[in-house]
Amino acid sequence: MNPVFILFFPLLFYFVVAKSGFFNQKPITPEQMSSAKLLVDGQISSSPNVVYSKTYCPYCTRAKNELDKLGVKYTLVELNVDSNGSAIQSYLAELTGQRTVPNIFLGNKHIGGCDDLMSLIKSGKINDYIKV
Repeated sequence: MNPVFILFFPLLFYFVVAKSGFFNQKPITPEQMSSAKLLVDGQISSSPNVVYSKTYCPYCTRAKNELDKLGVKYTLVELNVDSNGSAIQSYLAELTGQRTVPNIFLGNKHIGGCDDLMSLIKSGKINDYIKV
């Protein structure tokens, strides 16, 4: 094995994984999950179009831009800004089977993520889901 790799791999691991905050995440409490469930269920039932996103996610940006171009009005929840964002994302994974963002609901139905949205747009079926 390359000696340079042996020397630098631990350093690379430290900066990529340890500094990402992956090991600093606190477990989600039952109270946080309950609060997230109430919030998400309320958002989905009261607003026909909801996008759960993260501000730094390029797929989220693309999905929001496409919805904006179509003139779709939607409720936006930025999970990395929301203090209960981790619990919301965990509840969404439980609810939809999708842990990634964007997590998009149109017409009160879960449609998936950015690729799913793009497929609906390309196929022309997007209007079957959009409610104003």
